[in-house]
Amino acid sequence: MATPGTIIIYKAREFPSWDFWIFDGAGTIANLSTGWTFTTAIRQAGTDTTITTVVTANATPSGDGTAAADVSTLNVAPAAAALDNLTVGPATIIIVGTSGTKDREWQFPAQIRD
Repeated sequence: MATPGTIIIYKAREFPSWDFWIFDGAGTIANLSTGWTFTTAIRQAGTDTTITTVVTANATPSGDGTAAADVSTLNVAPAAAALDNLTVGPATIIIVGTSGTKDREWQFPAQIRD
């Protein structure tokens, strides 16, 4: 069973993309749509596996991720075979955003399932 707040990832890509709302320390939703590039990895048992994804930073993020009208900060879409070799069990999704000389890393608990 997954802990509340854990992202469930199905190896068969039943959910073809994931949305993330990222807030700054003041509680304002972050807009990362200009000047940022992103990489995504999955950490399992202490090993990071970089997965091929398309990360889209939305220009007008809004809301808190609970309403249908909300627009996420980031949409992460793994490539078709990117999840095939993952092991069923606990994991961490790691998104690294780079802007100029600044790197920011966000980590999200996940559970890999068949």
